[in-house]
Amino acid sequence: MPKPRTQRPDNVVVMPTTDAGNAMARPVAEATQEAVALRAFHLYCERGCTDGHDLDDWLQAERELLGDAASTAA
Repeated sequence: MPKPRTQRPDNVVVMPTTDAGNAMARPVAEATQEAVALRAFHLYCERGCTDGHDLDDWLQAERELLGDAASTAA
């Protein structure tokens, strides 16, 4: 029986979670998106949790993670 979903207020920030044992079963793009989301969240926290920079954080996280992946794949 599935767990009932609980509703959260709209203003609650939920940190993305990863499940290392399950990561291999998911497509790489999804795992990469989770990694970018987690890094963007860390950037947000490092900046003192100030709002209004979500796109900047996401793009910075992509540059850091996907740039590193591109350079190691070559």
